[in-house]
Amino acid sequence: MFELLVLRHGKSAWPPGVPDRERPLAERGQRETERIGRYLREQALIPSLILSSPALRARSTADICAAAAGLDPDQIEVHELLYSGSVRDILALIGKFEDQDRIMIVGHNPTFDMLLEALCPHAFEDFRRDKILSTANLGVVQIDDGQAELLDIVKPKRLPD
Repeated sequence: MFELLVLRHGKSAWPPGVPDRERPLAERGQRETERIGRYLREQALIPSLILSSPALRARSTADICAAAAGLDPDQIEVHELLYSGSVRDILALIGKFEDQDRIMIVGHNPTFDMLLEALCPHAFEDFRRDKILSTANLGVVQIDDGQAELLDIVKPKRLPD
């Protein structure tokens, strides 16, 4: 059994003239990301490894979340596929780490929504929103013998400050 935590980066700022890869987290994104990290610690959902997109907002999300969860920054790896890869690419990347009990990936929509739908299609049959993962939302997926089950979608706005 393997657990995959899918974390969309926190709310980002849009400074004029800043390239997409270098957009920072907004203050709200920092706060919500810290809440998710505390949630991971409190619920004993600590990943053994965090894989992050190289985009600044995703790397910052991974760093803040890891610190709040009590993880060492050395447990974060940056992977280009989490910024520019397809769902198939990300599934292949995840497959390389299935020997771990739990990993977390930090990246972007729409790819992360498509990833969750590919892994757990029945979980979203009646889902009527534009996005499954809003910023700083965490999908918790359990994978056992190739079968994936969505256990939860954690929204930071529903967590205590």
